[in-house]
Amino acid sequence: MAAIFSKVSEQYGELVNFIIRPPRDNYTDEELGPPLFTMGGRQYKRTVSALPVLLPQNITVFAFDFSGSGRSDGPYISLGWWERDDLDTVIDI
Repeated sequence: MAAIFSKVSEQYGELVNFIIRPPRDNYTDEELGPPLFTMGGRQYKRTVSALPVLLPQNITVFAFDFSGSGRSDGPYISLGWWERDDLDTVIDI
């Protein structure tokens, strides 16, 4: 009975890890496609087409990857739960 519980527990752990810690894709900046940023949604792109318009007007732009996303460190994404802390940190800077 203990062996069965151990096996089920192990498989459950693997499933949970697959969901909250999916393998990261390898990509180049060019492969990201057109620029897009949606704070309320879940679509983000590294490049920003608005920079040529904003920077000459002395508008400061700050871009970052949420922990566990893009090229940042972090073990996983939480679809907003922990990312709010990342955003709080950016706002406090």
